[in-house]
Amino acid sequence: MFGSKESKIEKAIAKNQPEAIIKLLNDKDKATVLSAIKGLGSIKLDDSFNALVPLLNSPDKDYRAAAAESLGNIGNEHAKAFMLHATSIEKEEDVKKVMENACSKLKEHHA
Repeated sequence: MFGSKESKIEKAIAKNQPEAIIKLLNDKDKATVLSAIKGLGSIKLDDSFNALVPLLNSPDKDYRAAAAESLGNIGNEHAKAFMLHATSIEKEEDVKKVMENACSKLKEHHA
């Protein structure tokens, strides 16, 4: 079952269609959700950005870190404010480090 979801993510990335991936963000399987978050980071569209931003506040630290990394990959100029805020309130040091690295990537995109 997971394989079919993984291939669905890959196909959506290839077609540059985030909608199919966004639906998987509510999947019960954590690995599927993490793959979906990573996949959205490969599709540099507003829909991907809009789906990832709320995950910066997820109760799951792995989701927060993955969302930050994906937002850094997307490079959307509006992500900076969300990332700076999320970084300022993040309690987990490992997640905070991922967020800081993602903020650095954003600065590179807009230097």
